[in-house]
Amino acid sequence: MNVQRFGMAAAAVFVVYAVIYIGSGMIFEDQYAAVMEAFGMNESETWMNWAGRILFTLVFVYIFVQGHENKGIAEGVRYGFLIGLLMVGVSLDLYGWTNIAMGTIFVALVTDLVANIAAGAAAAAIYKPADAAPAEAAPAGDE
Repeated sequence: MNVQRFGMAAAAVFVVYAVIYIGSGMIFEDQYAAVMEAFGMNESETWMNWAGRILFTLVFVYIFVQGHENKGIAEGVRYGFLIGLLMVGVSLDLYGWTNIAMGTIFVALVTDLVANIAAGAAAAAIYKPADAAPAEAAPAGDE
């Protein structure tokens, strides 16, 4: 495994997650405050969320690298969608134990799905297939 390429992909995926989750948190601040309250969290404990996201990012990229088939961005989107669906299932199970409003749950699930699709696309962009060899130039007299 190319460690430099893996590191670049992990960094790109982490940035994608950070931008989407921070942006979503700013847009849906009240909804996420309700989630934090439902789970008894406070601002000082969010470091665990980021530590979890770093671990998730590394595993996400590792699995992608082990199974990618050099099919381009579409492969990353498919991968991200499938991982996103997996996370939606886990989240539904978790949210089932809370009394969080369905609208808030919907926002969180859609955000997770979009974030994973974008992360898969980012990983695929780093691991894009090598460009095909350039076509041989036609002789000057063949126009």
